[in-house]
Amino acid sequence: MLYTCGLDSAGGREGFEIHGSLHNTPAKLIHAECNEEEIVVEAETSVSSLFGENLVLRRTVSSKVGSESVTINDVLENRGYREENYCFLYHCNVGYPMLDEGVTVMGNVIRSEARTEWAREKEYEREVITEPLAGQEETCYFLTFGKPEVEVTNRKIGKKLILSWSKETLPHFVEWKSMASGDYALGIEPCTTELDDRFTYRTICPGEKIAFSLRLSVCKTE
Repeated sequence: MLYTCGLDSAGGREGFEIHGSLHNTPAKLIHAECNEEEIVVEAETSVSSLFGENLVLRRTVSSKVGSESVTINDVLENRGYREENYCFLYHCNVGYPMLDEGVTVMGNVIRSEARTEWAREKEYEREVITEPLAGQEETCYFLTFGKPEVEVTNRKIGKKLILSWSKETLPHFVEWKSMASGDYALGIEPCTTELDDRFTYRTICPGEKIAFSLRLSVCKTE
């Protein structure tokens, strides 16, 4: 459900793997615990090379026993001796049965910009999931939120998915929709950068640590 994109690239960029190489980098389990109060799993992955970068990402996934939420806390640390570029895009994916015709995608959006001309033509449907159609082209939007939270509501099954994130370290957001039959999916994606010619890196100084967080909650609709 969560596809982590970065640290070297996000989206499709010439000379880089699609959505970067992080998702193919193995992680080392650091700690795992399940007790009466919570479930916690911690792991680390590193990106390093001779005469190059030395970046370590530590992820903690946790959930209180019996709760409606899962929290992902990431800390990126620069253990090298030079400033490094990085990017993140958290590709949170929703599919059937949570995703279905009539589902709404709502939030405190203060700016919406379509990625393509086709997406611009379909922008009136940005907040609504339509029926699957064979061969339907994907649509993608760059969104700016006031409150960093988006709600995906399915009244047919009485469920609501809420995604919230650390806006100070993930200031951008991409909404990706594929309404094509067989590829029916919604991507809700907090990120450090937009895509295509809008792509930009952020930097991390030697010894610096930067924290990122996501919370995924599923609850009943009112």
